[in-house]
Amino acid sequence: MALAIAPGVGLGLATDDGWCTSIADDDPIDVVRAVEEGLRPRWVLWGRDATRLLVAAGLRISKCWDIAAVQRLLVGGWRTDPARAWAELHGLPVDDMPVVAAVDLFTQPDDLDMSDDVVRADGYLKPEWLTSDFEWTPDRLARWAQLAAEVRRVQDAQLGELTGRPRARATARSESAAELLCAELSLDGLPMDRAIAESIVESF
Repeated sequence: MALAIAPGVGLGLATDDGWCTSIADDDPIDVVRAVEEGLRPRWVLWGRDATRLLVAAGLRISKCWDIAAVQRLLVGGWRTDPARAWAELHGLPVDDMPVVAAVDLFTQPDDLDMSDDVVRADGYLKPEWLTSDFEWTPDRLARWAQLAAEVRRVQDAQLGELTGRPRARATARSESAAELLCAELSLDGLPMDRAIAESIVESF
């Protein structure tokens, strides 16, 4: 189940079979928690920011599909974000990805394309959707979740086409679990029993 969430606004949910919905809620984490407890889906998340948002709110999901982690597995490297992953999966040159122009004498905020259609005519994602001050609405969150579900399907198909890599999909799930663990450790720290740790050091 793909998830897009914005505190104070709501969330969007989408599944592989085309189902999609949006929920307006000031505290959308509670909705995610209810779905997690009732269904325990594999959450499709765009990357680390979404995972950390859930963890910071005290929600520990059981499993996920981390789009950024899977994309790094597919293409290598460490740089990735939704726009880059989308471009790579659709064969678009990453060097030509559009960016939001700085506001100046010739570019004003009113010039930005803030429509609800996230994909541009040239196939790239609109960069406005990736800015920190983007104005989310429940409908936009639903579209963002729908897009995440689509990206997951393409990633899954490409993983299946990797010749000689029968465990590619299992590795993708493992990499996603590692991202989930890293998000939890970044908040909780590494659990350690001091007495046992000292005994290990003393044994050397």
